[in-house]
Amino acid sequence: MTNSQPQYNTLALSTLLELLESYKKDKNFNNLGFFRSILENDQLNLGDKIFLNNRAIEIMPKSYEFLQVRDPGLYLNLETLGMQILDSDKRDMYKKIRLNQEKILKQKKIRHRNFGIFSKHLCNIEGCHYNGRMVKQGSFVAGGGMHFASDNHPSPKYKQAQLKAQILAKR
Repeated sequence: MTNSQPQYNTLALSTLLELLESYKKDKNFNNLGFFRSILENDQLNLGDKIFLNNRAIEIMPKSYEFLQVRDPGLYLNLETLGMQILDSDKRDMYKKIRLNQEKILKQKKIRHRNFGIFSKHLCNIEGCHYNGRMVKQGSFVAGGGMHFASDNHPSPKYKQAQLKAQILAKR
């Protein structure tokens, strides 16, 4: 968003609904920011948040589904808005999200996985100078990332041969 536009999480429900209805006309409309603002907006009560979320899903269903890839935590929070869920339910939902991520990426024929929260270095180390910085997929700094059960993992013998080749190359 540009500086001339107010942040979505500071706007009233009526203004947010107007923006949502005309989002295709606004070149600067930030789908991800809009969905985040639903949770962060202190001016909205729970009923307003649920209503706005449902309306946003109706108007932008593809953007909402892609949240599973861009920001699975946000997607889960929006899916469970107003609900009390158990940790076991949350784990099950994350498993479904993981399967959906794989389907979405395969369906869109996207090979890389450097999206949203997976494109930034996020660690729990206080003062880490890499925190929040964009990172290259697969780099040491990237740390975790998006992984699926169907990923091909090289056999231990292959890994051992690779390690030997790296050691020999350094000599």
